[in-house]
Amino acid sequence: MGVGVWCVVVWASLVGLAGLAEPAELTGPRPWRALGAAADYRLETTLQLNDAARSVKEVGYKLRARLRLRPLWARDASDYLLQFQLISPKLFLRGKHVNADFMPYDSVWDSVGDTTFYAYWSHGLIKEAYLNPNELPDVANYQKAVLSLFQFQMLSGDHNETDVSGSCDVLYETISTDVFRKIKRRCLGDEEAGVVSARRLARYSLGENSGKAGLQIQQLHAEELLAVGHAKLGLKLRSWHSLQRDEEAPPAPASPLASDLTAALELIPSILRIEPLTLRPEQAEPGQPAHDDDEEDDEVEVAEPARVYSSVASPQEGAVLDALRLAEEAREASWAPPPCWPPPPPPRAPLRRARRPRRRPLRGLARCRDPACRAPRLLALANLRAPVADVLLEHARRADAAAPAALVALQAAPAAALGAAQLHRLEHLALNRTAPLDVRAAALDLLVQRRADLPASLAALAAALYAERGLAAHELRRVLWGAWRRWPRSRRLRALPGQLGGALRGWDAAAPGGSSSVLARAPGWACGGWRADLLALQVARAGLLRRGAVRLQARDPLGAAHDVLSVSAIALCTHRVDSSTAREDGARRGARGRAGAERGGRAPVRRGAVPRPGRAAGPRVGRHGQRAHGRAARAVGGPGAARPPGAGGWAVGARVHPRRRLAGAGRARHAVAVDAQRARPSCGCAPAWRPTRACECAERAWRWRPRRACSWRRAWRWRPTWTSTPAWRCACAPPRPAGAAPPPELRAEGGEGGALRVRRRRAERTRLEGRTLALGRPNDVTCRTLLAADEGDDEDDAEADDEAEDADPLLTAP
Repeated sequence: MGVGVWCVVVWASLVGLAGLAEPAELTGPRPWRALGAAADYRLETTLQLNDAARSVKEVGYKLRARLRLRPLWARDASDYLLQFQLISPKLFLRGKHVNADFMPYDSVWDSVGDTTFYAYWSHGLIKEAYLNPNELPDVANYQKAVLSLFQFQMLSGDHNETDVSGSCDVLYETISTDVFRKIKRRCLGDEEAGVVSARRLARYSLGENSGKAGLQIQQLHAEELLAVGHAKLGLKLRSWHSLQRDEEAPPAPASPLASDLTAALELIPSILRIEPLTLRPEQAEPGQPAHDDDEEDDEVEVAEPARVYSSVASPQEGAVLDALRLAEEAREASWAPPPCWPPPPPPRAPLRRARRPRRRPLRGLARCRDPACRAPRLLALANLRAPVADVLLEHARRADAAAPAALVALQAAPAAALGAAQLHRLEHLALNRTAPLDVRAAALDLLVQRRADLPASLAALAAALYAERGLAAHELRRVLWGAWRRWPRSRRLRALPGQLGGALRGWDAAAPGGSSSVLARAPGWACGGWRADLLALQVARAGLLRRGAVRLQARDPLGAAHDVLSVSAIALCTHRVDSSTAREDGARRGARGRAGAERGGRAPVRRGAVPRPGRAAGPRVGRHGQRAHGRAARAVGGPGAARPPGAGGWAVGARVHPRRRLAGAGRARHAVAVDAQRARPSCGCAPAWRPTRACECAERAWRWRPRRACSWRRAWRWRPTWTSTPAWRCACAPPRPAGAAPPPELRAEGGEGGALRVRRRRAERTRLEGRTLALGRPNDVTCRTLLAADEGDDEDDAEADDEAEDADPLLTAP
């Protein structure tokens, strides 16, 4: 072939190419000038969830809203600052059947209303998203999903993008001059979320911009299909985003674009903050600091399921030793401080003055021989927040009447006082079947609180409680599950039930029979970053209250808890009347023969309000303050008695005479020295308040809801006694020459006999008539007869209490 032939071929090729469409229309840059004009869209999002093996039943919701897009600034049709307005969002729900219709539903979206957010769009990617940090996580994540729809590259081919789905490989395909597709694959967050398969596809349709030059998005349809878990036992999740141009919407008010980006950024409200397009983590309750998952150690997260497994199973000893050796080697290599670091400061020794108030109750504990003597001293240690965990655990393991007070002191002790050895002993107490139910429940609740950050050892505790049989095991399982739900701030503790075996996370384990409960409420009191929490623990057996404790805590802005007040009610020696519990209790007590079905229930109820003093607890530092607190703790509380029950569990002529006595004392000293003159006045005051109440009626074996059979009376006696003993002494010594003998000290004392004593008393008695459920005239007549016969006994008892009060050394001492 000659040169002429080659010229003809080249010329024919050029003519053929000239007749084809321009390649730029298929694979070239897309016309994005339309983003420079405002547009309104109808937005609809649908989500459906169903089991992989049962596709006929599914649940889902639909969210409808209007979306307004408005540019604030543009440059070269490749960079935009866009304003998005989500207008009138409404949630629709439907039933579990696939043919059910979506119906409107009142939700949080109704209170959210219209929201506005911004985005900086550059060459097809959302570089910055401006969102409200105070927005709800669900609302913020939906706003990020809407922004992700407007993220698309300028050219076809493979790219890598980061949006609400995470970092994904994205493929763009051009179908025609007006339609292209976006396919997302291999997203990094799928493996962590347990996604087995995923399909994400978006289709964009462009159209004329209402007579203006350029094209604009007319329709957008995005679909996502995810399979989570096993192919046959997992879940299937399908979602759709539909964006349709709304031609009937009123036109947005025209406004010129800003001259530069700085002027446009000034239009964004100052409350908005820049956030990535990835999902916002779940926040804690309002007023609580959000839990940052990134701050946790990844190594601990990976090892947590292994700890749970090893705590339930019985691993080989060699494997455990190898794991410990590897952990020590890794710790030495990665956690050893550099040699340039200064040595850690020595531990600060406690002040000698702070140790002094602690000695008296500790010495008193050693001398006590009965629980009634030990209980007030243990409560004194609770007020002092004494870090004497070993001593408190010894008294708690006795499982007697003073054990609840020891557990209260352990609750108030610093968290550092309970190490691994102490927590292990506390776990043995919670699993001790011979201990009372209220003691085991209090130990279990404290154990969950102290191991909330590393709850792997609680798996073995749950397995042991599940294997235990009896009424007590049911109540303890309710306490355990209630404590797990009460701590929503600990993500590891919240995830622990899902890591347990099938038998431990089923319905029988999560909702055992019983009547015990653990509750947590937020009263709503907040000031200066502080907030209040109200915690309650109620331990019951067969509907009969054994122990109730309510704690009011104040949490600082950092989330640390500070006890303000705790009130507890403990019922001792209370038994049911039915034969099953009587046999169980009689077998436990052996030959003592105090079963409830034979001799009736004795139900002395002790109540105590234990305030937590602050750092400025001056009056309780010295000897008098400690003595006053101990006597007040012994004074709070009183016995009650019940007559033997009759047939069917009804008490015949029950008599209840609870008496409460509250005492306190204080003493103040002040010393003034001027030159050689000194004055030391002192004053003491000891008030006493003793209410008594008499209630006579027949009630059913101390149940939660007593049914009284007749009218009743209450009598309150109030006798305050104020005793003050002011005394003053003045001593002065004139200056003397050097070498001279000291003159005798001059003293001057005020008051007759050196002291002035004032004593004031006032006694009041008020009767209140009440009326309860009547069971017939014969029962009312019987009850009134019993009341009239016992009024004389009440007067004698009151006079005896007055004489005992006069002889009280706390109130009569000068």
